[in-house]
Amino acid sequence: MRKSNGLYTFILLSLSSAVVAEEALFSPSDEFSQIYAASVVLMDSDALSFGVGNFDPEQILQSHNNNIDTDSIDLRNQISVFSIPYTIELGSDLETYQDYLKLQLAYIKQEGDISLDEMLTPDHDKEEVFAINVSLGRQLFIDKNWSITPMLSTYFLHYKNTHSYNSEQTQSLQEQLDALLYNSKTNAYVIEPGVEFSYLKDNDWGSWEFKSEFHYMQGRSTSRLADGKYAAPNGWRIINGFKLKNTFAEAKFFANDFYLKANRVDISGDTVSSLGTHHYYELGFGILWDIRNTTDLVENVGIGININHGSAVSGGSIVLYFNEW
Repeated sequence: MRKSNGLYTFILLSLSSAVVAEEALFSPSDEFSQIYAASVVLMDSDALSFGVGNFDPEQILQSHNNNIDTDSIDLRNQISVFSIPYTIELGSDLETYQDYLKLQLAYIKQEGDISLDEMLTPDHDKEEVFAINVSLGRQLFIDKNWSITPMLSTYFLHYKNTHSYNSEQTQSLQEQLDALLYNSKTNAYVIEPGVEFSYLKDNDWGSWEFKSEFHYMQGRSTSRLADGKYAAPNGWRIINGFKLKNTFAEAKFFANDFYLKANRVDISGDTVSSLGTHHYYELGFGILWDIRNTTDLVENVGIGININHGSAVSGGSIVLYFNEW
């Protein structure tokens, strides 16, 4: 969901040279396709997690190294993701299947300065996505450990851009840039079928789970963009991961569980440009509190640390867990 300074410079140079967007090989429909595809991945906490207090884990482990690239941390600091998931259990047969309906509200924001030249006052750019996800799935129990879950998700996304032109050079091009990309609002929908294979093992000390997921997304904007085309976000992701939950014997005043997860995520399509890779890794650990005794709406909450490695947003964050297990 990011626009690089390089893209911004490319647009300005193209316009100032009286080259139209099509001839400059810049496509608003492709740009918005990447934005919507990245938003879907950002809403999937198994695929990508953000929090507060972003940091570089390599810098902590190798404090003597002063040459660590901070671009990914700067990008993480620009992005905020707030998500509220809620799962409703529908009909079930405890030995054969469990139907569920998942509802999710999400707000995604990327905000930062964009500079054409170090001598110019940078412009300020804010991108926001307001999203709703409705998913329906059926978990089929193969035996007491193995299960397979086909699912279908529908996303409704509203995108809003607010761009402030702070230099005379960019102000002179405001009309053309606003017509292409900035200070705009667009809507889109995304349909995403998927399937998940899971092996869950309960033990005296807790439980662990291996999961392999495949998701394919295909969407479309509700209106044409500046180039006369519809945005058409498209792509797939495969998540192979491991989760572990260690239940504490005494948890009267402390957390109920220690939680650990590790995922490899492979992606293709419109998300590759935004994340700058075809695959990356996610590691998270923290503690969970079981609060089912106080409310029926939430099973657990918690706090932990999440680390991303191998993408444009590599780095660590302090995260808050909500219905994590």
